[in-house]
Amino acid sequence: MGGMGSLRMAFKYPDRFRGVIALEPGIEPALAFDDIKLEDKFWRADAIFEERFGSPVDAAYWADNNPATIAQLNPQRLIDSGLAIYIEAGTEDMYGLHRGTDFLHRILFDTGVKHEYRYVLGADLVGATIRPRVMNALDFMQRVEAPLVADPVADAARQRIDLQKRRAGL
Repeated sequence: MGGMGSLRMAFKYPDRFRGVIALEPGIEPALAFDDIKLEDKFWRADAIFEERFGSPVDAAYWADNNPATIAQLNPQRLIDSGLAIYIEAGTEDMYGLHRGTDFLHRILFDTGVKHEYRYVLGADLVGATIRPRVMNALDFMQRVEAPLVADPVADAARQRIDLQKRRAGL
């Protein structure tokens, strides 16, 4: 299963997964099917959309299965589930998949869904950067399985900053 399918399954059923990793997911930077630009779908034949979402494409069904739309409509479900999310794309992606990945990152960030996002300088969908990027993703899953222990230095700094925030009226 690719990145889009992994995100779709994890976002639709976040209580069934501890974490999800999506490297260069083939998601479009849109919440509605009609908003997808040619530059974000030129590589995917219309027949593929029709096979998966009906002919003509059922826009509501597409939205129901679009990871970005799922996250936008119910971010609290993702937050409450504790699903660990890792998404990444390269700056040189030949298909432009970084646009969809960044779009999803913005939705997650703006709705308060914690996640790890990497925009890898010089990386493409294929090539020499894949191995280290896969290793980074596996390191992420290791942290999900064996969370970092409390950090007393960070905790003390956070307490000082929290006090500054309260004094500032935040």
